[in-house]
Amino acid sequence: ISRRISAAPLRPEQQPRLAPRRWQQNRKSERIRLSPKPMTSKRKPRGPNRKVANRIELLGRLINPPELRTTPAGTPFLRLLVDCGAANGELVLSVVMAGNDARAVASQLKSGREVRATGALRTVRGRTRAGIALAGVEVLASEITPADEPH
Repeated sequence: ISRRISAAPLRPEQQPRLAPRRWQQNRKSERIRLSPKPMTSKRKPRGPNRKVANRIELLGRLINPPELRTTPAGTPFLRLLVDCGAANGELVLSVVMAGNDARAVASQLKSGREVRATGALRTVRGRTRAGIALAGVEVLASEITPADEPH
């Protein structure tokens, strides 16, 4: 003989009260505290920020031949050293450009040619082989043209 046992549903006052969840386990089974605020992305937006007035236009002479490289993803990357000072070597800026425009521009440029570049300044940090920290600025160009062409 089989008997069915059914439990009567609990009335609201009889139901156990659940504490609000304040802890959660991550993938490594560590307890992490849940914040009351919703999580937002902390990743910085990529590309130039249009709200910031960071714009530079420069006119100068190429010190060395353009250095055109390709990233592992296949994106062309152009790097130039431009002498912008009144005297030779007074103000030398590194100018970088990425994308298909960089490949087209590189074919038009050679060492000693006057160029006009428009873009934004960005900080560059690095280390020497001896481990000394370096900091500087470079121009992230949106447009590079030979100076004898109208812009």
